[in-house]
Amino acid sequence: YDIPDSKGIIDLKRRIQKRFASSLSTHNITAYNAIVIINNAISADLASSPTPRQVADRIKAGAPYSINDMKLEINDIGDIYVPLVMVENKVQQK
Repeated sequence: YDIPDSKGIIDLKRRIQKRFASSLSTHNITAYNAIVIINNAISADLASSPTPRQVADRIKAGAPYSINDMKLEINDIGDIYVPLVMVENKVQQK
């Protein structure tokens, strides 16, 4: 599987390639976008030192999200879902 390319995802891949001379896998992009959501929920009110429950409630309350043009949805128990597409598995022969 892979995530659908969008302007935001292509831009994120380009920035990472330029900065780290490495590409991001589908898992890395998904994790990066989830961390952006978590960081935003924590940073929303740092003065109050939010508890994990408060952060989780903020995350659920703000769903769905669009991070780097990737739509992320969250279910009632807090699982984050991302759009995926099936791609052909091409094996290179030597």
